[in-house]
Amino acid sequence: MNLGLVLYSHNFKRLAKFYKFVFRLAIADQNDGHIRLANDQMELVILQAPRRFQDISGTQRINVAIKPVFFINVPLERVRARALKRGGSLNAVTAEWQFQSHTVCDGHDCDGNIFQVRFPLPED
Repeated sequence: MNLGLVLYSHNFKRLAKFYKFVFRLAIADQNDGHIRLANDQMELVILQAPRRFQDISGTQRINVAIKPVFFINVPLERVRARALKRGGSLNAVTAEWQFQSHTVCDGHDCDGNIFQVRFPLPED
C-alpha cells in the first residue's frame, strides 16, 4: 500500500517547493491550481486553497488532528538544513526521541503545517 496526502495552501507553489526540496520528491504533474509530488512510495498533492480558507499567518498549526510522517533515509541534520533553507524547521536535536527503531523529530513547513520525520537507528 502506498500513501497519499493532500494539503491546501495559500501559496501552493511555495509549499510544493518546500516538500520537493526537503524530501527530494519529484513533480509528477501540475497546473494552475495544484502540484502533485511523488516518489515510488508516496504522493503529495498540494492545492491552492480557496481565498476564504487561506491562513497566511505562517504560525505553527499545533492543534490539528493529523501529522504527516516522513520515513527518511538521510540524516536528520541534512533534512533540518533543507527545511531551514525553505522557510520551515525541525525541532532542536534535544527534542528528538526514539520510537520503534527510529530517531524521531517534529518540524513544520513554510505554511506552519506540523510534520514528523523518522530516521532508522543503526542496527546492533
